[in-house]
Amino acid sequence: MSKDMSGFKELEKFFKKAGKESKDKSERAVKAGGEAIQKIARENVSVDQGQLRQSIISTNFTAKDGFGAEIGPTVKHGPFIEFGTKPHFPSVEALERWAEMNGMAGAGYAIAKKISKVGTKEKPYLVPAFNKVAPKVLKSLEKILKGIE
Repeated sequence: MSKDMSGFKELEKFFKKAGKESKDKSERAVKAGGEAIQKIARENVSVDQGQLRQSIISTNFTAKDGFGAEIGPTVKHGPFIEFGTKPHFPSVEALERWAEMNGMAGAGYAIAKKISKVGTKEKPYLVPAFNKVAPKVLKSLEKILKGIE
């Protein structure tokens, strides 16, 4: 469920022409973009126990033909929050624990039954963060690239 900012063919061509300084500046821009997406995604995410929020990380990588940042959660339920779910019958036991922590003791079965009919609604946190930051990162990269043309 992560988006990365690598693989822009035009950028790869320019980086081959660019000197180390331009490449370093570009890597810093991508790293800063990844960190900004992480920060905004953490602010956007709904919080129950905080596990999802804490699991959202930004990892920078270098590949044979470029570099990038991968941002996303490490917990299994992250995509289900971001995109919602189709109807399914979840664990009543897990929902009972959740319901009790949220002042709805004994409601686990009723919640599971509703989820089995309508699924769960999406609560996007990562895609909106990406959409907010990516244009700024691309603008920074364009500025760097203009200096090497």
